[in-house]
Amino acid sequence: MTIQDSTPEGPVTAQPLSDAFLLARFQALSIDKSPDFCEEDDVLTDDKIFAVYQKLLVDLRALVVAVAANASLAETNLPALFQNAFFGLCSPYRKALRKQQREIAEVRAEGDRIRAAMDVLRAETAKEAADLRAEVDVYRAKMDTLRAETAKDVANLRADQSEEILEVTKEMLEAREETIEAAKEMNTALLDKLHRPILQVCVPDSVSRRETWEKVKAADGTELDKILPDYPDRKITNKLTLPLVSADYIDEAAMYAPVTKLVTEQLTVRRTKNHPGTKVFDTHNRYFLEGQAPDISITVQDVADVDSASVVAIIELKHKSKNQTAMASESFGQVYDYLRKLARAQPNRRKIVGLLSDLTHNHIVIHESPNHYTVNILHFATVGFAKALRFLKYCILHDSDALPSIPSFSADLHILQMRLGNPVFSVVGVFSIPANFPSTNRWLSPEQLSVGDQMVVKRTSNVPPRRPRASLIQAFASVRSPQQLEIRPVAAEIKILQAIRKAGGSEHLPKLIYHSTDMHEFGITPLGQPCNIFTMNQSLAFTILKDILTALEWLHSKNIIHRDVRWDNIVVVGGRGVLIDFGAAIINDGRLHDFQGGIVCAPSRVIGQFDRQYLPSPVDDCLAWVLLLNALLAPTRWAGIRSDEIMTEGSDSEKRMRELWRGLEASKVWGPGVVAAKGKRYVDMALMLDVLVLL
Repeated sequence: MTIQDSTPEGPVTAQPLSDAFLLARFQALSIDKSPDFCEEDDVLTDDKIFAVYQKLLVDLRALVVAVAANASLAETNLPALFQNAFFGLCSPYRKALRKQQREIAEVRAEGDRIRAAMDVLRAETAKEAADLRAEVDVYRAKMDTLRAETAKDVANLRADQSEEILEVTKEMLEAREETIEAAKEMNTALLDKLHRPILQVCVPDSVSRRETWEKVKAADGTELDKILPDYPDRKITNKLTLPLVSADYIDEAAMYAPVTKLVTEQLTVRRTKNHPGTKVFDTHNRYFLEGQAPDISITVQDVADVDSASVVAIIELKHKSKNQTAMASESFGQVYDYLRKLARAQPNRRKIVGLLSDLTHNHIVIHESPNHYTVNILHFATVGFAKALRFLKYCILHDSDALPSIPSFSADLHILQMRLGNPVFSVVGVFSIPANFPSTNRWLSPEQLSVGDQMVVKRTSNVPPRRPRASLIQAFASVRSPQQLEIRPVAAEIKILQAIRKAGGSEHLPKLIYHSTDMHEFGITPLGQPCNIFTMNQSLAFTILKDILTALEWLHSKNIIHRDVRWDNIVVVGGRGVLIDFGAAIINDGRLHDFQGGIVCAPSRVIGQFDRQYLPSPVDDCLAWVLLLNALLAPTRWAGIRSDEIMTEGSDSEKRMRELWRGLEASKVWGPGVVAAKGKRYVDMALMLDVLVLL
C-alpha cells in the first residue's frame, strides 16, 4: 500500500505506507508544538514528538484495517485521505515553526540594529579620543614652550647673578673658615681646662678675685665680721660634726664626698604645700654657673639636675693646709663671685647665702638686695661647722627671702620630669599628660591628647615681679621708675596661644594644651630640642629657616607679631623647626608699645631708643629672620656683642649693632634680603636660602 508524499501545494510522489516512512515524514517537518500533548508555551521535546508519531501510526493502521474490512472504502482516494489527515495533524506544528522562525528573524534584526548602533558609538568614541589626543598634544607643546622660556629665564638670571653668587660664596666660605678656627680655639681651651688640676679650675685668676673682694669690703653696704646668730637644733650638734672636722684629709678633693653626705642628711627638706623642698648636689666639677662650679649646691627639690635658677645656697670648701691669711681675700672673692652670678640668674631674689669652710673656720657670706637699687654684702666672723649648718638650715626652713622665687607648678600635674629653665618671674618644666585631666585647669580637646605624651608647662608668679632686669633699669632709669615698666603676665601669652589655636595653628608653632583658671600656668606641645647653630648641618639649617619663615608668614596673616625671633626661641622637632616663646607677642592693634623681646633681634630703629614706646610691625619679625640667617652664616660678626650692653647708649655693643645693620643694608649679598624683609616679600626672602645651599 502506498501514499503520495505531498506539500501544501499538492502531491509529489507515491511512497510505501510504512512505519519508516511515517517516522521520516515527522522528522522532516521539524515541528515544535503538539496541540495534543503540549500547552501553547511549552517546549516540544523528542519524547513528545515520538508520542505524536505513535498516535498517528495507530490511527493510520486503524484506517487501513477499516479500508480492508469495508469494500466500499476501497474505492476511496486513500492517498489524498492520508495526506489530508497527516497535514491536518501537523498543521499546528508547522504554524508554531513559522512563528518561531519569525521570532528568530526579529531577534536577528534587533541584533543587527544593536551592532549598527555600536558601530556608530565606536566611531564617535574614536573621534572624541582623536580630538582629546590633539588637545593633549597642543598642551604638551605649550608646556614645552613654557619650559624652554623658563630655562632661558633661569639661564639669564644665573648669568646676571653669577658674579654676586661667587662673591657670596667667597664671603660665606671665609666666614665658615673663621668659625672653624674659633671652634678649634675654643676646643683647645676646653681641653686645656679639662686637663688642669681641679683646684686650678675651681680657683682661676686669684688676683682678680682678691681685688674684687677688696673693693667689696670698701663699698658702702658691706658689713664685715658680723656675729652669726645661733639657732638651736637637736640634730646638728658639735658631736655630729666632730668626726668630719677632726678627720685628716689628703687634699680638698677628699673632702667632697663626706661633707656632701652630711649636708645631704641634715639639709634635705621634703617638699610641702608651703615649701619647695631641697636637695643637695656635689657640683665641684659641674660648671653650671656661667662656667664655674661651687663645690656643693643646695637646690629646690623638683629639679632633675642643678641649674643656676634653682640654687638655694652654696658651700665652697678649702683644705686646711691652705694659708688662711693669704687665701682670705681670694676665697671670699670666689664666694662673692658665685653669689653675684646667682643673683643675676635669680633677679627677684632678696637674699642668697653662701658658706666658705675648711671645716675648722666657717664664714657665712650673704648677698642681700632689700630693694631694686641696693646690694649689701654681709660677712660673718668664723664659727664652728655645726653652727654654720644650723644657720643654713634656719634660712632654708624659715627665711622665705633666702629661697628662689620659683612659682610652684599645679599639684595636679604630678611629677616634674625635667626643669627646662627659670626665666625672669616664671619657671618652665616638662610633664607627662595625666590620665585624668584636672578639673582645676582648662584642658582643650582632651580627647585628642595621648596620655603619657610630654608637654612643656610654664608657670608664673601670682604676684607682680618686684625687680626687673638690671639692664632694663639702667636703660630706663632716666625716663621712668622700675615700677612703671611694662610687665606682661603669662595671661597675655595664653591669649596669643589661644588665638593661634582658634585660627587653626601651624605645624611650626606650639599648640596650647591647657591653661589654669587663674591664667598663671599653661601647657603646650611639642617638646623640642634647642638649636645649636655651631653644630647644625646644612640640610637641617635650610629646613629650619624655611619652617620659621612659614610660621612668620602664617602669624602675620593672622595679625600676630612675635617680636622675639631669635635662635634661642627655636626648637627642633622631628627634623623640623618650631617657633616658641610668645611672651612678647602681641596682636597688631596699631598702638604704641614698650619694647619687649630679645635685645639682639630688636629693630634697628629701636636701638638707642629703648626708653621710648614704638609701633611694632610684622616687618620687625622679617628683619629678625634675616639676622637668623646672618648669625648662622657669619657667627664671628656677633662675637663680643652683649645684649645687656646694646641697651646702653654709646656702648661698644650698641655701636656694633648699628654698624651691623648698616653693613647688611649696603651689602650686595644681604641688601636684597633686607629690602625683601622690609616689603614682607616672603618668597624673595626664601630665595636667600639658596646662599645656604651653595655652602
